[in-house]
Amino acid sequence: MLKQVYNGSFFEAINSAYPNKFNHWEFSKCPRNYWTLERGIEAAKWLIEEKLKWSDNDIKKFIRVTKFTTNRLYGMFEIVYGSSPFKAINSLYPDKFKPWELTQVPKNYWTLELGIEATKWLVEGKLKWSKNDIKKKLTLNVFNEYGLSGMLQK
Repeated sequence: MLKQVYNGSFFEAINSAYPNKFNHWEFSKCPRNYWTLERGIEAAKWLIEEKLKWSDNDIKKFIRVTKFTTNRLYGMFEIVYGSSPFKAINSLYPDKFKPWELTQVPKNYWTLELGIEATKWLVEGKLKWSKNDIKKKLTLNVFNEYGLSGMLQK
C-alpha cells in the first residue's frame, strides 16, 4: 500500500491521515532538494519555539549544532544555514541578536572592527555607561559576563 499509494513515502501516508499535524522532518530524512530557505525557517522556528520553547536567554545560552542534530535537522541546518547557529537564529529573528551574544562564534570570527563594534555595543548599548563609569567599572569580568572574553583573547 505504501509503495503503490504514497510512492513509498511514510510521511505522505501520515499526512493524508492527519493533514498538517506533523512535519516531514519528524518522520524521515528529507532529501537535499527538499530544503529551501522558507522550509529552513519553518523548521528552525518549529524547533526553537514549539519543540524547545526557548526564551531569548535560552537561545543565547543553548543554541548549538547539536540541537539541530539531535532533532533530526542537521541536513537542513547544513544546507540552508551552512551549519551556522547564528545564521539560523538571524533568519528567524533578523537583527535581534549579535553573533557574540550566542555561546559560540565561528572560528576566526573576530577582527579589530568587530571588536570595536562589540565593545561599543556592550558599553553604550547594554550598559549605557558614561566615560566615568567606564573608568571605574570596566573589568575583564564585565567582558566575560557578556560573552566577550574570546574577543579579548583574539
